[in-house]
Amino acid sequence: MSASLLSTLENYGRYNRMANELLYEYCSTIPEDVLNKERPNTKHSIFGILNYAMVVDRDWMNRFRGENIENVARDEILYSDFKTLKHARAEEDERIEDFVQNITIVFLSAQFQYKDSEGQFRRDASDHLVLHMFNHQTYHRGRVAQILSEMDEGAPVLDYHILLNSRRRD
Repeated sequence: MSASLLSTLENYGRYNRMANELLYEYCSTIPEDVLNKERPNTKHSIFGILNYAMVVDRDWMNRFRGENIENVARDEILYSDFKTLKHARAEEDERIEDFVQNITIVFLSAQFQYKDSEGQFRRDASDHLVLHMFNHQTYHRGRVAQILSEMDEGAPVLDYHILLNSRRRD
């Protein structure tokens, strides 16, 4: 385990927040009925995918922070409107960014025991799980960007290197 992994995770936290800000801002220009429309190739709506990513991120952060909160169903809609989801997403991204800014090599070097979404106890390397959380987020943002492109809505540029270089937060 190295200091470079700590730096990488801090960048992932910053990128995650920036990418979500950009994607949510982009989606806020689209009518909610369009955001809620189920897409034929995915059987999900943009709103549903964004909500799902929020559910999973909360579960990971609750686990990582030792908060003994029961996982919610993956398809549960936490927020009924986009504005409220957008606000909650911003709060969760701040929580994630704070977590990775304060993460330690000791935490990342350990095995992490947790209950998965199906109620099974698992034990995995902590560094793998934190990286998985960020990879999972990127995957679902990509799904939304793909749907936006298919809808001829265009899509924001969410490339890691572009966002970190063009939208640095001091």
